[in-house]
Amino acid sequence: MIPDPDRLTAALSALAGGAFWGLFSLATTLLAGQPVGRADLLRALANVAAALIGGALVAYFLAPAVAPLIPWASLRDLHAVGFGMGALAWELAPFVYRIARARAGRIEREQGR
Repeated sequence: MIPDPDRLTAALSALAGGAFWGLFSLATTLLAGQPVGRADLLRALANVAAALIGGALVAYFLAPAVAPLIPWASLRDLHAVGFGMGALAWELAPFVYRIARARAGRIEREQGR
């Protein structure tokens, strides 16, 4: 089965966005003005890897659905949407999980469980 080219475009662009975010995050860790140990460096590299994978997965599944909802035609391009999702997905994940958990709790209370 051949994957959808639009989804692959978004996922590859998300890898670039995740790499951009990861390099920024890594640079801020290294240039913070305090000594950086091996554990700090490994934690930062693991964070970069997780951002790359998470951003690519989010963009692969959501970018084709989200792109038509963007009001500006110049930003509807899957390259731009994928890059943005790749750069922001890892940073926004804790907030999205918190909102999803709160909504699930509200639905559960409404159903009387």
